[in-house]
Order: sequence, then C-alpha cells, then structure tokens
Amino acid sequence: MVLKKFYENQWGRVMAGMVDHQNLEDVFTSRLSALMNSTHGDEKIKIAALDYLKKTSVSGQFHDEEGAMKLSGCEHPEIKAMRVSDNLNAVVYKIKNKNNPEIHEIAFFEKSKEGAFLYSHKEDLVKLYNQFCLENNVDCKIRQIGDEVLHRAARDVLNFSGEERAELESQLKILSRNLFVTGGVGIAANQCGEIENPLKLIVSGVNYNNPEHVVKAITRYQTALFPPMKVLVNPEIVSMDSEETEFTEGCLSVRGSLRGVVKRPKSVTVKYRDLDGGHHEEAYAGTDARVMLHELDHILNGFVYMQRLISEFSYDQCCVLQGIIEQVLVMERALTPTALFLSPITVFSRGEDGKLVFDQALAKNIFLSMSNETLQGLSDKLSEKICLHRPKII
Repeated sequence: MVLKKFYENQWGRVMAGMVDHQNLEDVFTSRLSALMNSTHGDEKIKIAALDYLKKTSVSGQFHDEEGAMKLSGCEHPEIKAMRVSDNLNAVVYKIKNKNNPEIHEIAFFEKSKEGAFLYSHKEDLVKLYNQFCLENNVDCKIRQIGDEVLHRAARDVLNFSGEERAELESQLKILSRNLFVTGGVGIAANQCGEIENPLKLIVSGVNYNNPEHVVKAITRYQTALFPPMKVLVNPEIVSMDSEETEFTEGCLSVRGSLRGVVKRPKSVTVKYRDLDGGHHEEAYAGTDARVMLHELDHILNGFVYMQRLISEFSYDQCCVLQGIIEQVLVMERALTPTALFLSPITVFSRGEDGKLVFDQALAKNIFLSMSNETLQGLSDKLSEKICLHRPKII
C-alpha cells in the first residue's frame, strides 16, 4: 500500500504541474510514475503518461515499452548514486520487482536551455554485468605497490610532435585499454606494466560512452558517479584547499577489494597540456578533486593511497599489519586471480577522533584473497615506516 501511495502521489504531482523539472531526482521519480501509468487500463491516464514521457525526453518520443512492463509490481526506487554537473547528469538506481529480476540501471539526462532535465537514454547494468563482469581473468598488467617504476615520478612530455607524439599516443592507448577492462576511475602511465618509461600522463574519470567501463566502474564504486573521462599531459598542481575531506579509496595498484578512508584536500586547481600541447587550467572539487588528486599522487609523487594511510598508522599498527601479512604470505593458498569486481570492503576506517582504525580479523580475511605480489609490496612499505619509527634502545 505504501508503494502504491508513493507512485500515486508522484503521479498526482505530475498532473498538478508541481514537478520541479530543474530537480533531477524529481524528474526521475516522476518519469517512473509515468512509466507505470503508460500501461494503465484507463485510456486517459495512459495517454497523459505517454505525453509526459515524451515531453520529458530529449527525443520527444517514447521508446521504453520494455521498461514500462518491468515496473509492474515494483517497489520504491533506491537511488544508489546521482550526479548533476556541466558534463554529466545521471542516476544509478535499483528497484526490486516481485515479478521480474531486480532492475538495476543508470539513466542519463541532458539539460534544456531553460535548465529542465530531459531523459536521454539508459543502460541495463544487470545485462552489462553479466556480459562484462563475470569473467575475473582481466588481461592487463598493472604494477602493484612496491614496484620500483610505480614509485617513481614520470618524465615530462617535451615535444608534442614527431616521435614523442607517437609515444604519447601509444601510451594513451595502453592507459585507456587498461582503464576500461579493469573498471578503474583513473589511471596513470606509471601504473601500466607495458610501459617501461612512463610519460607524465594520466586518464581521469569514466568513459560514459563505453558500457563496459561504466558497469565495471559502478561495480567497483557503487555509491558514487565519477567525472567523465579526461586526458591530462604534464599535469601540475597550482593550488589546493587547506580543508580536507574523507573518502573510501581503492586502487588498481593494490589489487583486490581492499578499501581505506583517505583524507585529501577538498578542492584542487591543476594546469596541464592536452594531446596537441594546448595549455589548460581547471579547478576541481568533490569527487572530481578526489579522483584528480589520487592520479596526481601516482604520476607526480609515485604514491599509492595505501602509502597515505601507512603514513598515518602508528608504529604499533604497522607492526600488527606487518605480522598479519607475514602470516598470510607463508600460508599455502589455492589462489585464483583476484576478482576485481567483488564488492569493496572498507578495512581501514576512522574513529570518532579521525584516526585510522581496523579490525585485525577483517584485514586478514581480505589479505587472504590478495596476491603475494601485492601483499609483499604492502609489507615493504610497512617495513619502511617501521624502520623509521622503531623505538631506540638505550
């Protein structure tokens, strides 16, 4: 009854002209109520619903008969992530259905000149997941924490023509391919094992025109929509906000479902070159800044996010984690390739005082599913911190 009331109330707002068409969530839920009524037995209601769907569509047409049928008997929609920006307006949502498999989709919208949101198209994430994400053997070589090249700053692009231009384009192809197949939301040249001498090149964000990349990125980060993909050459930080924010990060170079809450500046201004050598300067905030700072850490500093966390760990915490990793490394494990698309687990969270905390049993459980290469790299970075802060014996 509550479910029916939700859709009835929203449809009542549509008919009363009360929908705020400059509010993405309002337009999204109104279209759901109209979709349900597009198969209504009352012809007047059906026509009104179809008219509304056409009015709030970029094409001015209605082409979602299948979606309308799916909504029969659906529960209240659960919005998992939503983004409203100059270059992307989208909603990721789930709806449980008594008669059909769960609906899990991403819907894209555009803005009219008047600022109203108009539906563009959608992707069925369940179908895309079955198509792209069930196979865990991803054919790419991503350097793991501890790798010498990964922890070295990359070299500047000096010439945007000739041989260096060809090398730049070649490295970009490798970055893009690895980003798509892994579902990362950013990648730096020094992360790619196929690149022996990395250029100062990063790809930040998600290619929303590539369904494989979209579904894998959403599977890795289920409650955030990251910025559309951008290529940056020779990026430099101009300025950063003094205020910090927290976000649960993962990394292709710490392969597995391990996640930790990292503090980074709230915003950042970056200058960079494009592929033709053109100069740009842009300010980033929110998740856009988060992705940008994560990738800049790779390419400018040779840092992965776990090093940021390790720098905050106490000496005792480092010793505990080192001990757990040493236990796991000597165990006989029948390891299959680490699944990239498991639900991420936040192992390193923060207490009320803002300091990092972790559960030892949970950490061990996650470490058990990670490769020896990645664990050894983690161990090496923990050892560096332990050696620097080992209490002196007098």
